[in-house]
Amino acid sequence: MKKQGFTLMEILITVSIIGLLSGFVIVQMQGGSDVAEDMKRKSDVEIIKNAIVAYRSDNYNNVPIESCNIGENCTEDINDLLLSYAGTIPSPDSQTYYSYLSEDGSDCLVSTELSDSSLYQYSCSNDEPIYLYPTGGTCGTANLGTFEQGPVIDLCSSGTASALNYSETDSAWSWNCVGENGGATSSCLAFFESNYLACSIIPSEDTCSVSSEHQDDPSASAVSIFNIYSLTGSHAELATQTNYPYKVCCEGSSLSNECSGGTVALGLSGITNAHVEKNTQSYYSNSACLSGLLKNITCSYASDCSTLGEDYVCLASVPTGDTNLHVGDCSAYSTKVCCQLQPE
Repeated sequence: MKKQGFTLMEILITVSIIGLLSGFVIVQMQGGSDVAEDMKRKSDVEIIKNAIVAYRSDNYNNVPIESCNIGENCTEDINDLLLSYAGTIPSPDSQTYYSYLSEDGSDCLVSTELSDSSLYQYSCSNDEPIYLYPTGGTCGTANLGTFEQGPVIDLCSSGTASALNYSETDSAWSWNCVGENGGATSSCLAFFESNYLACSIIPSEDTCSVSSEHQDDPSASAVSIFNIYSLTGSHAELATQTNYPYKVCCEGSSLSNECSGGTVALGLSGITNAHVEKNTQSYYSNSACLSGLLKNITCSYASDCSTLGEDYVCLASVPTGDTNLHVGDCSAYSTKVCCQLQPE
């Protein structure tokens, strides 16, 4: 009778079973290795602690004042102490450390990190070790909020808050929620609450600047939005160009003329010598934009900006129509280009 071999399915099943069993054995071996390494770490820390306790008993309850990792950067005082009272300087493996700390010479802490990331620690005045597990720092409800003054509460929901750092570039306060016992640290941010927007047209040789009434606002910035050839009605160019004698400047909280994440005030047919169109059209590929960090900016068109809302301000004006338009200052044409800045 002809002997039949294994089918492909049987071979695949067998290989899968062998793989599962191998993985199980490896995990068990790794777990056993962690247990053995942790036992050595605990034993070494206890040896160090007992040696220091014996030293303190012989030295009027004093211990060396130092903060170091044993076998790495401790002074000879610690090394001599261990050799005299323990007969050895316990050596950790390459992935861990044995830490010694005494701030005032009356007590000390000896610790190491175990395989589960917990901190195994002895106090020289306590016979029982303690386990300190890592706690990650987590930002509190103040994170990404807006404030008139630097936030002082709800900075962290876990971990310890670092000092606030204010950046005028970002118009924000930053701080860290520092994790404990080796836990991860989180970076947090809160923003200055300021929502004003003001615009004017000035000679191109002048500098866009923050007005005197807003000089105390640390988030205030002033930028050029676009340039125009004439106040009474003309072509326009992007703010990056320098051909025209007037420029439209706006100032406000964390304001810039970036289009990425910003709002289009007008579309331009070119980078210079350009007609303009409303942002409701899509014929032109160049844009004059307003943006603000964590701000919503809305730009629309009306015969009177106040009819859109009390926070709307006029940038310029255009004639009746939607595209292929001239542009002038706010008194040149009946349709005003109106923009508003509000908190996000």
